[in-house]
Formats: sequence, C-alpha cells, structure tokens
Amino acid sequence: MVVERDDAMFGSGTDVARLEIASADRFHLDIAPPALADDSHVGEEYCVETLHGRLCGSRDHYHENIVLGAKGVRNGDSGSPVFNDAGRLVGLEVSSGKMTDGTVFFRYVTITPYWLEGT
Repeated sequence: MVVERDDAMFGSGTDVARLEIASADRFHLDIAPPALADDSHVGEEYCVETLHGRLCGSRDHYHENIVLGAKGVRNGDSGSPVFNDAGRLVGLEVSSGKMTDGTVFFRYVTITPYWLEGT
C-alpha cells in the first residue's frame, strides 16, 4: 500500500491523498497485500497510521465508522490507513473533529474487497 501526499495538503488546508493498493502478483513485489478486517466488532481499539505517528481510540458503539479519543488527528491525515487491534486494515481516515462534549474523533470509510475492485 502506498499513500502519496503533496504540499497542498498542509499549505492551503487542502487535503489531497492518493492511495494505491496493489496485489503482490500484479506488481511482483513479493509482499502480501494488507489483511482486511471484517469490521464487525464494536468497541475494539482502532488506530490511524499518520505521517506523524500512530493515533488510537475506541470505536464508537452508537455511530458507524467513528473512532473516539484518538488525540492528534489533524487536517492532512485523510487517506491514512486505519487498523483494528488485530492489525487488520479497516479503512481510510476521511475526517476528524470534536463532539459537543469535547471528545475528539475521526471518521473513516470502510475498505472491503468490493470497494477494492473499484465498483
């Protein structure tokens, strides 16, 4: 998996990232593609791997695709991979913010085999 980023992400506040997920067979990299999670467990620790480190929180029990308490997620992190506590790829971070009670969160889009096929 390769995440390409450019200066536009940080200079102007524009968030630009391109993710390329390739199979080892197609590009002869001799590495396995990331293992996908089934995303069925609620309450697991989820971590986003950003350019400035791994930021972890707990998956929200009541809202789909939201991770609570991952302090430090910021503009420009969109496109960063999100992993569950078993090290399986769950999705890509797409936004972050604060709840009305001040709890920080980030939102992710789930990656599935269907999603990877580009359909």
